Amino acid sequence: MNRLLFLTILLTFTKIVSAQFQLQLIDNLTTQPIVNASVNYEWINPNNQVKNKHLSITNTSGICEIEEDAIKNLAIFSISHPQFGIVTFTTYQVIKNNYKLHLNNTLSQLDE
Repeated sequence: MNRLLFLTILLTFTKIVSAQFQLQLIDNLTTQPIVNASVNYEWINPNNQVKNKHLSITNTSGICEIEEDAIKNLAIFSISHPQFGIVTFTTYQVIKNNYKLHLNNTLSQLDE
């Protein structure tokens, strides 16, 4: 019984310590998820002034994981995708949009 309790507490603590946020990218025109977009984000650690950089790729639901420290330390997000170009967002913009960003397609339609 003690082992089960210990394991439960350990798993709960691990989940709390490694908190992450989910950022979702949506095509503004089609409202479909944007798959395989690169989300680069960086921030300065206030304790040691070291710049942290991370890369995350959106999945088939247009979702990628963002570290909690990136949000706490006001990261800058640079999103790139062949159809949407490169777009930059601040942490404030990400939070304001409830971690769901709508991007506009930058490709122009070609006539036949």
